[in-house]
Amino acid sequence: TFHSSAMSNEPTKQGFLIKRGGMVKNWKKRWFVLHGSTLYYYRGPMEKDPAGTIEVAGCEVVQDEARRLGFNLNTRDRKYALQATNQSELVSWLSALVNASGGSRRAGSGAVQSAHAGQAPPPAAAMHRRSSLSQVPPPSPAEAPGYTAAAAAGAGAGAAAAAANGKDTVTLWVVGTMCEHCEAKAKSVLAKVPGVHTVDFILSEEQALLHGRGIDVPSALSALEDAGFFPVVV
Repeated sequence: TFHSSAMSNEPTKQGFLIKRGGMVKNWKKRWFVLHGSTLYYYRGPMEKDPAGTIEVAGCEVVQDEARRLGFNLNTRDRKYALQATNQSELVSWLSALVNASGGSRRAGSGAVQSAHAGQAPPPAAAMHRRSSLSQVPPPSPAEAPGYTAAAAAGAGAGAAAAAANGKDTVTLWVVGTMCEHCEAKAKSVLAKVPGVHTVDFILSEEQALLHGRGIDVPSALSALEDAGFFPVVV
């Protein structure tokens, strides 16, 4: 049965965000529900019990200039790093969270005090019965963190060369490939995907270019997710 208090009011905002872990610094897609001054997050929209909560009242909403779609929620105890799925969702979430927090928003970083609301968590399924993970709109390449026209042109040239050689090229935005170690790990995973011959990375864009023939894209996405990355086809 669902919590009756959760059904008494509609949530202020709900949808997918990409969240960086606290202990293990990998990125995971989570379903977020802002209800009053409490932000609940779930492993999926049909989950009953939240994986965690963030008390938004009194916290600071900080837009991360280093990540085009990124922002942080700074509480007294922790800084939560979050990523929107596209520009319109970023604007919508920032507005909703600023209002719920009491109006504190700035660029940069910091720590502020948070309040504890103590209310029962709303089941995600009660808020969003018909949603599925496959309905997340992927970000356009221009909305990916660190997007530059030069990098896009380089990626386009690589794809054109692969096409001329009768090969397929698939571009993935791989959130979490922020260093050479991450790049090597992702390449190792992708090298085992059926149809992939070679893998190039634009590390500054967190993009992987898969070259080959008959590339098994679902297997590539699944393998990267199992390795702790959040991949999106672009």
